[in-house]
Amino acid sequence: TVIAYSPLDKGRFSVGDSLLQNIAHSYGKTPSQIVLNWLIRRPQVVVIPKASNSAHVRDNAAAADFELSEEDAAQIGKIFPADPVLVPVNEISVSVQGEGNRKVYQTLEQALRNEVNFTPSPKELADDILKGEPIKPVRLVAVEAATHRYDLIEGRIRFWAWVIAHDGARPIPALIRHSR
Repeated sequence: TVIAYSPLDKGRFSVGDSLLQNIAHSYGKTPSQIVLNWLIRRPQVVVIPKASNSAHVRDNAAAADFELSEEDAAQIGKIFPADPVLVPVNEISVSVQGEGNRKVYQTLEQALRNEVNFTPSPKELADDILKGEPIKPVRLVAVEAATHRYDLIEGRIRFWAWVIAHDGARPIPALIRHSR
């Protein structure tokens, strides 16, 4: 089972995509409802969308009162590829401006010292990775920089655990966003 936490990528999914807009229009739904429906049609996925008010709750619930055609579902799958890509860790910069105001380690040494006392620590999580425990892909944003191709904005502890586990030599599973 997969938990789709923040399934609409905190409002950043491609609502401007004309194909998604057209599909939503044909069903009399919003693009968000179309994306949620596409996710909940998979029995192994549990979706947890934000519902900060009663209108959100009603909108989210309306995502379950219709059925997408196979053709529309396939088209949506092309818009939102869900498979992580493997990215060399040396192409990633750990952004202090990641998701939320969370503390972040900028260096491997900081991650190993774990001065913020994350639980599990990056080293403990690295041990789990080496035992075969799966990890959620990190979230990257593509950037135009001379020193790196991506900013790491989500999953910074997982990133350092992966670096520790594989001595920085193995690409990390990542989902790439093309803009903040």
